[in-house]
Amino acid sequence: MEFFLGLIFFIIGTYVMYWIVRMGVRDGIADADERRVGSGPERE
Repeated sequence: MEFFLGLIFFIIGTYVMYWIVRMGVRDGIADADERRVGSGPERE
């Protein structure tokens, strides 16, 4: 029984870590897009 409980905790922990990393990557991409748009060529 302890094996299944540990397995369930491992699966839930992996799922939570996946979403944390995914949100961080999306936030990083959004920041990079803002910087790219903001630092475009200057118009005269």
